[in-house]
Amino acid sequence: MKKYIRPSIVAAGLICLGILVFGIFRSPGRAAGGLALEAAPAAVASIHASPQATQMGLSPTSLTLRTGQTFYLAVIVNSVEDLYAWQCGASFSETYLEYLYTTPAQFLTLDGAGRYFAPPLVESGRFKWAATTRILVQAGITGSGEIAYFFFRARKATSSTSVTLYDCELVDRNARTIERDLLNSGKSTVTVSDSAPVSEQPPAGWMAFLPYAIP
Repeated sequence: MKKYIRPSIVAAGLICLGILVFGIFRSPGRAAGGLALEAAPAAVASIHASPQATQMGLSPTSLTLRTGQTFYLAVIVNSVEDLYAWQCGASFSETYLEYLYTTPAQFLTLDGAGRYFAPPLVESGRFKWAATTRILVQAGITGSGEIAYFFFRARKATSSTSVTLYDCELVDRNARTIERDLLNSGKSTVTVSDSAPVSEQPPAGWMAFLPYAIP
């Protein structure tokens, strides 16, 4: 019987130029963009525990924005070993925040590896199954860095709302789950004010990003 990593996680592509091949295919009933991984049962059954506690979370953990401003939250990993792929989603209040899109960050490709990105499935108040895998290389990557950016628009003033990670998975080159803790319970707290200054952020994602406010 075939076994699968969670629906849509992409844990491996072509490894070592065809010596070991993981099949990537669309999961039955999934929306376009969702992927699943077919792998050997022995690989799926085990869990990869790093020497140091691996952490995953959103950065910054809190920020204040002007109403109408576009902004992003970075998904970060700390002290990860042999990371080959990730999958993640997030929940938020549509009353105060409008989800725009997700882009992959550069951590998985710092050593020149290729990658494949699957955009998330968007639902009311949440999105899920965003995923990225390294491809055409055998090893994963070790260290700390940003793996994705979630872009939003601050829709309405509020003293406190939040974006919270859920259904997050990290896997190594053998499609084994990497144990991880969530920083700040996977949450970023957002304050939106009509009178707040525009919060500036460095460029991120596929194109240069400049924050702006809608009058």
